[in-house]
Amino acid sequence: MILYMPMGALPSAAENLPYDIDNYTASSAPSNDGLYISLDEAKVIALSKANLTADQVAYTEASFEYDDGMAVYQIDFISDGMEYEVEINAVDGTTKAETIR
Repeated sequence: MILYMPMGALPSAAENLPYDIDNYTASSAPSNDGLYISLDEAKVIALSKANLTADQVAYTEASFEYDDGMAVYQIDFISDGMEYEVEINAVDGTTKAETIR
């Protein structure tokens, strides 16, 4: 069965959004409602994986994102000419991926 609907009968995708898309700004981290570790906690985890302290690094990225549907923090930093990329599960704080160059 094929149904035909006149143009304009369905609302646009923007009309269904739960926020005002014209005035929407994204946060670099989710609101901390207890579901996720904080960005600061993620940084501490990333630094511990590299056996470094905050005063030994320069952050190049520290962001919250979704990777394959999983909430993660991407923490990238440089120390003594080495580049570190650490992806941390935002729910339980486990390290999902590490890259050192």
